[in-house]
Amino acid sequence: MNDRGLWERETTTIDLLWVLDRSAGEFLYRWDALVLMRENIRRANEALENSGATFRYRLVGNPIEGFTYPGVDLKDVPADLARDRNLQALLKQHRADGIYYGGSNRWTKSEVCDWADYSYTEKSFVIATALTCPTSAFSRRAGFALGLPDNSVSKPVPVIGSGDQLPFYPTPHRMLPDGRWAFNPGQETVLDNMNSRAKSVARFSDKW
Repeated sequence: MNDRGLWERETTTIDLLWVLDRSAGEFLYRWDALVLMRENIRRANEALENSGATFRYRLVGNPIEGFTYPGVDLKDVPADLARDRNLQALLKQHRADGIYYGGSNRWTKSEVCDWADYSYTEKSFVIATALTCPTSAFSRRAGFALGLPDNSVSKPVPVIGSGDQLPFYPTPHRMLPDGRWAFNPGQETVLDNMNSRAKSVARFSDKW
């Protein structure tokens, strides 16, 4: 309840269309690939809850399989999806804020497990992960899109973005099971920034 006595939602929801691409032939069964996409989202939401974040992700609609990129570098896929008119029509239909693409890094020149294309001006938010990679990939890349610093080396407290060993985003308001606080020096405001940006992303569907 806010200061005017009105009820407000405590958690913001970012609604995502899910686009599955099995053109690399790495998954014989569709179900197996979808399980991995769901697990990516589950782990991301678990980390958000652990950290006390004020937003969550939600997959909306049925999985979409009409957008495939055989032979294309994973890094090039999100930008193409963001500008695809047919996909924009589906975003409008489902009132979705963004896209989660599950595909392959088979044709990627370097070992990249995830990539993104996002614009707060164009109200575009696309996260892509290779489904043969660990199911923590979405947590990382979506975090970066929301302002999480990308540290190239592990930090003493290996939270997401700083070693990726703990299911926490940097926050000074949560304590780890070993008694340490869930952040490294200089990361005190990271989660607040992510919460703020997530509020903006959760309104991207308003443009439709």
